[in-house]
Amino acid sequence: MRKLIVLACILSFLVSATGLVGCAIIDNGPQSPKQVVEEFLGELETGDTNTAWDMLSAKTQKSLGSEDEFDSLVNKTLGAVEQIEKIEVGKTTIDHNTATVTTTAIVNGKKKEGSQKLVKEDGVWKITLVPE
Repeated sequence: MRKLIVLACILSFLVSATGLVGCAIIDNGPQSPKQVVEEFLGELETGDTNTAWDMLSAKTQKSLGSEDEFDSLVNKTLGAVEQIEKIEVGKTTIDHNTATVTTTAIVNGKKKEGSQKLVKEDGVWKITLVPE
């Protein structure tokens, strides 16, 4: 059941990802939560699940089981992604070591609002797909 929930999170995340061609962030300093979300979506879109895996929180990685299982879930989900016309990564709300970044996508002419949770681990913002 937990993997099904994570799969649903990945699917909703990948719906957003298809609109972010070439959004990798090149920066040697710490990244903001918004930059992490943009980069994560870009990595998923280009199929770089190795880099995307490293951007996941430890708890999310543990929930997924392994990098191979994550890769498999992402590849299964990519086939189900709807056509995205536009994506915007919006407002960031930070509360101590957690953050939420809003997203807005235009999917088949309809506006879809969403958000992505992040957690700070060892000073680095990480994507979380499970409750922390």
